[in-house]
Amino acid sequence: MRTRFPGHYAPTHEELSKIWNDCLFVPDTNILLHLFRYGTKTRSQVIKTLEGLKPRVWIPYQVGVEFQKNWREVDQANREAYDKVTNEIAAQANKLKAIFNQFTRHQTIDAKEEQKRIDTFIFDINERLAEAKANHPSHTEAHTVFCEISDLIGESVGRRPSQDEISKIQQEGEKRYAALIPPGYRDAKKDGANKFGDLLVWKEILEKAKTEGRPIVMISDDIKEDWWHEFRGARIGARPELVEEMRDYADQTFILYSLSHFLRRAAEHLKQNIDSDAIAEIKFDESQLRQASEDNQSSERGIITRYPWNQEAAPSGTKTTSEEALLRERLDFLREEIQRESTRPAPNILRLSTLITDREHASERLEEIRLQVSYKEKALRAIAEALSVAGDKE
Repeated sequence: MRTRFPGHYAPTHEELSKIWNDCLFVPDTNILLHLFRYGTKTRSQVIKTLEGLKPRVWIPYQVGVEFQKNWREVDQANREAYDKVTNEIAAQANKLKAIFNQFTRHQTIDAKEEQKRIDTFIFDINERLAEAKANHPSHTEAHTVFCEISDLIGESVGRRPSQDEISKIQQEGEKRYAALIPPGYRDAKKDGANKFGDLLVWKEILEKAKTEGRPIVMISDDIKEDWWHEFRGARIGARPELVEEMRDYADQTFILYSLSHFLRRAAEHLKQNIDSDAIAEIKFDESQLRQASEDNQSSERGIITRYPWNQEAAPSGTKTTSEEALLRERLDFLREEIQRESTRPAPNILRLSTLITDREHASERLEEIRLQVSYKEKALRAIAEALSVAGDKE
């Protein structure tokens, strides 16, 4: 079973120890860009850990391209966040205060006093934001981080692929994406060559593993399903198809870690302590990113929108409706693919199993949304009835 289905079995403790002693460590673009987002202690912890694993830290050429292209955008987005937050808070404060305008002559609600408390609350937040903005790292400090990352990677970067090689990968990508073969098919709707970023990274990793004869440990915060094998919302590891493609092509092992998981494993391997605050910040960051994904706010390769103030404000109620519509489309697509795969003369059992699992997850999420909508409708009716009663008494 283990040799026939390697993608469904985690390495043993002994195998994992051997892998870590011999593997190449491959941070994805998002991990490098996070270093501009994290606080000083967390950034230092990540860099220190990767430094301890040199010279076996390596990045594909495509990761280097994406990093060079996007690091300034990430830094600038951090700088613009303060004004965006301040403006959004002001807009929400006005909405809150407007609620009390209809109760200025209420028997027990002191509308003016409540509005003053809202003003005080908003003032305190804005004071803290102004202080944080004043203490934001300078452009010089951001460039220092850029130099630290550059020194960390050094010349351990993949070979630049020729245009002919890129074209062949893109042609293959069209076929892979149509068949939902990971990674990258979740980017199929992107424009032009941008949709093949993940696949270019993967192809470089495969070739490097084969050429070097080494297993690969990849660190990534890409949360899309075309990288991760999940069950009921819990990450199990890399998609089985990726593990098996690595085994078939390079006869090597492929392991995928989130950053927090990687740091914990690295601490054991390097026999060093990991700052608990750094782990806490990273895990919170990962949970926020997953929540954003569940709210149908997908991440982009390279520039990842990580915080609420970087999102376009959606009208109330549209996010749930949008996700429900997308889930219905997804279910229809999965049903068609399951039917198509199961009627083939020689169906791909692994792909069929993955499609069925994806269908179950989508169905469960759709049911959760229906329950949430039902609860919200009941709550809104109760509020409307209470306001109506209050108006009648007045």
